[in-house]
Amino acid sequence: MTLIRTTHKAAPVPKAPSEKMTNDRTPVWLLIGPVLFLIGIGTGAFFSSLTSDVSGQLDFLFQTDCRMRLEDPFFSGFLSSMSSFFIVMAVCFLCGLSVWGGFLLPLAPIVRGFGLGLVAGHLYVEYGWLGVLFYSTALLPGAVIGCWGVFFAVQESWNFSRKLFSGSFGKAEKKIMMGRYVTRYGLFFLPCILGAAIDWLTAAAGSLWFFQGLLQ
Repeated sequence: MTLIRTTHKAAPVPKAPSEKMTNDRTPVWLLIGPVLFLIGIGTGAFFSSLTSDVSGQLDFLFQTDCRMRLEDPFFSGFLSSMSSFFIVMAVCFLCGLSVWGGFLLPLAPIVRGFGLGLVAGHLYVEYGWLGVLFYSTALLPGAVIGCWGVFFAVQESWNFSRKLFSGSFGKAEKKIMMGRYVTRYGLFFLPCILGAAIDWLTAAAGSLWFFQGLLQ
């Protein structure tokens, strides 16, 4: 009897859908995003204390914002708070649609934190611990809640951009994935809306105490 050895290789076993989605479901940017956000706040706070010109401009903007929150109706103030979130979310959405956009996504939480850090540094330099108290109780809660929508957006855009880069789905599947992408972004706006509402309400109440009681 003659034994014949063959070089036939077994066909690769396709991975289960759950295995394919494991990497996509790993919320790495929900961990990295807050760290970058805090780095942005620290950098902005340090930068705002470097020059008096920056501090003077921020003081003018801060007092103007306080007056607007006390005088303008709720809807216009809410839109003002929401606009900052909308710009960052729009940039994240467009980055997810680009093959190379994923490399720009880490800038979103940094830039958002940098703006908040500028305000934090200014309030501490100009008003001391009372400014820190106003910042931590009136401005920071709504910003943190809203930024979670940004963190989720960065995670979703990172996954979508990576799939475009690898070409892991065809045209038919691309339409389905695009629909999911848009739908999920609609859900990510919910924390931003809640954060903008909280930001306007707490800042309006805080401005009534801080601006009228301390600045006059």
